[in-house]
Amino acid sequence: MHVDDIITIAGEVIPGDQRGRLLNFPTANISVSPDDVVPDGVWAATTEIDGVTYAAAVSIGVRPTYYAPGTGVRLLEAHIIDFDGDLYGLELVVRLHVLLRLQQRFQGSEHLVRQLKRDVSRTRSWAESVLRAAPTEPQPHGRWGPNQRKSPGINHEARAARLTGERELRIQNAAVEASRRGELSHDFVSELAGVPAGLLRWQYPTTDSLARVASKPSR
Repeated sequence: MHVDDIITIAGEVIPGDQRGRLLNFPTANISVSPDDVVPDGVWAATTEIDGVTYAAAVSIGVRPTYYAPGTGVRLLEAHIIDFDGDLYGLELVVRLHVLLRLQQRFQGSEHLVRQLKRDVSRTRSWAESVLRAAPTEPQPHGRWGPNQRKSPGINHEARAARLTGERELRIQNAAVEASRRGELSHDFVSELAGVPAGLLRWQYPTTDSLARVASKPSR
């Protein structure tokens, strides 16, 4: 189903269940309100990272294959095609173009993976058709397509490493300050570091692990 107007959803990339990575379909996850009127389902979408627009197979819903009705948290899960990098804590803008199918419950991971492969294939085909129909002149915000993994002059691996290093330094400094104040907790370190509390808990599950970060030599 094509939509008359492109639907845009923006939000901070947060940790999910990490199940997508285990299934070899890693996703960037954004929280979606249960009251949001965007239909649950799988979408052919685009998102822009460092000036390059990537195609993305996007699922919106509560993951009924793994959660009983009424128990799953509603998420936007974007499998960004031909991108490999750390987006946690960054603001991501996702544009939904075509609804490929409605959300459904599968018998297990094997059946789900087969369908995900079809979803990604359809998204690739959609992106290629749009790319063929697009003007051939250079576009100010980049182009999308399955073969454009990196834009000229941008090293995504180096950028991801730099962002991760900067975030770890903020966490360490915040843990040191929180420890100095006698208020070492995930919420307080999250506030001081400007890092999502969910990401912090995923990376450092216990207060002891935060204490170990605080005790590391300063960089």
